[in-house]
Amino acid sequence: MEQSDLVFQKLKAKEKEYHDLEDEYLKQKATFTNQRNELYERRDRLARIVEDEAGKMTAFLQKGQYSYQDGEQFYRSLQQLMEDSQF
Repeated sequence: MEQSDLVFQKLKAKEKEYHDLEDEYLKQKATFTNQRNELYERRDRLARIVEDEAGKMTAFLQKGQYSYQDGEQFYRSLQQLMEDSQF
């Protein structure tokens, strides 16, 4: 009987260890999911900002009748910013 009690205790200890590891995994998964969602939200906000600024620049160029070459560097920097923000 003592042998089976020992085996049962070892089994219970392994079961507890498994549940503890599972709980830790679920907590880390939730943390990573939240971080991923925050990154997507930040990317979306940045895209809206870039789009808004591009619209303002287009309106400025049209209002002042400037050529595309005058705003080319601006557009290139916006495009680079958008590409850098992708992951």
